[in-house]
Amino acid sequence: MGQIGILAGPLALFTWRSVLFKAQFIHFVDNISAASNLIKGFGPIIDSALLVSCYWVAMSQLQAEPYIDYVESKSNLADGPSRLDCSLLAALQSRAESPNSIDLLSHLDPFLQKLWDGLSQSIAVHHNQRQEGYPR
Repeated sequence: MGQIGILAGPLALFTWRSVLFKAQFIHFVDNISAASNLIKGFGPIIDSALLVSCYWVAMSQLQAEPYIDYVESKSNLADGPSRLDCSLLAALQSRAESPNSIDLLSHLDPFLQKLWDGLSQSIAVHHNQRQEGYPR
């Protein structure tokens, strides 16, 4: 579930790129693990680390300055839509905007290729060591 909380960050950056360019803003996250990963700039799980890296690379490109903080789900405007409940946003007369997942995926592609290359190399090294009689 933490990866979803992290994914929302880069997805928002690519969706509202023109609004967030050179902006200072508050980024509330309602998952403690996701908030911690974004603040530290690192995630111990490879999926999280990939998304956190994407977030900070995009942040650097946008020259934006976020203040990241944890907020309880009941106080998070994005919690309702994440559960397919947009009643609060409708009451606020907000407008829906489709996420820019195409730009995000094209941005992630080089990261994913490097990750795959590194994983393939690690598997090959481990396989060769086992063939040569090294202990596991």
